Amino acid sequence: MWLNAWRFVVQLFYISVVCIVLSQLEGRFETLVVTLAGIIYVTVRYGFINQASLFMTLGIALRQEFDGVKRLINSDLEFNAEAHQDRLKELADAKNEMYFHVGGLWVISLICLVRLLSVLF
Repeated sequence: MWLNAWRFVVQLFYISVVCIVLSQLEGRFETLVVTLAGIIYVTVRYGFINQASLFMTLGIALRQEFDGVKRLINSDLEFNAEAHQDRLKELADAKNEMYFHVGGLWVISLICLVRLLSVLF
């Protein structure tokens, strides 16, 4: 609970920094450059987060397949359900953290896009 609250506060800090920086810009050219750089940053970071989520899902699937193969090869092999559940919980926590990052990035991209459109039109 407290960890999620802390993640939320960190995302609010990032959003407030973006708002402060964009409010301090005066010229049209520098506003265009900074907002486009912000949109590119959000796009790249979201791509990395999406890739990490994909690798986590792939890791879970591969681990389940390897466990199944091990059980087929050696029927005496014991499946450690508790360790497996612990790994799944850790991955679920990591995915929850990613959702906070994605939400913050979405708000930052929206702020940059609104600021960019206000300068252009």
